[in-house]
Amino acid sequence: MNLLPVSTPHSTLSRRRLLEVGGVAMVGLGLPQLLQSKATAAPFGQTAGKAKSCIFIVQYGGSPHHDTFDPKPDAPREIRGYYQPIPTNVPGIQISEKLPKLAAMADKYCLVRSMTHGNGGHFDGMHTCLAGTSINNTQDDTPYFGSMLSRLRPSVKNIPSYVWVQNLAGDVGLRYETGGSLGSVYSPLRVGKDLENPSQKDFQF
Repeated sequence: MNLLPVSTPHSTLSRRRLLEVGGVAMVGLGLPQLLQSKATAAPFGQTAGKAKSCIFIVQYGGSPHHDTFDPKPDAPREIRGYYQPIPTNVPGIQISEKLPKLAAMADKYCLVRSMTHGNGGHFDGMHTCLAGTSINNTQDDTPYFGSMLSRLRPSVKNIPSYVWVQNLAGDVGLRYETGGSLGSVYSPLRVGKDLENPSQKDFQF
């Protein structure tokens, strides 16, 4: 992903341009698909949704997608999920029978079933998912999209633009503590490790 140079606190990069630059690199769209998406896009001046914030859940492996949000009921037995699919409150979308409460609120979240990568490692795969590029293990690596949004659409209230609730287990963590090539000012507020753990009596951050 090629990031445009920035020079002011508020970028002039539009949301539409951000999606073109970041989305095309992430999902590998070609020119025909991009032109088709432009043709079916909402008219200028209309927004695509009302969301004011986003909770993004990162799992290092764990529950496989075909046993949770992508049961693949029409796939061969050796591919589809073990559990039965159930309908959600959104017509045409099914998820695992083990997630009935989430099935009842499918209109409140977005499922992305098209993201893929060619690396079998959890760490590299998560980096690709969060940054849209392969990892290069440097401080000026491609920033995660939380840092990008913090740069392009900062919070207008007295609250952080980007918060990361840390994973307290596992042998390796994502390189979330930096803002990548955008700089440390766009790093997330970290909550949940050591004294940052809300369950601790001396919780602080």
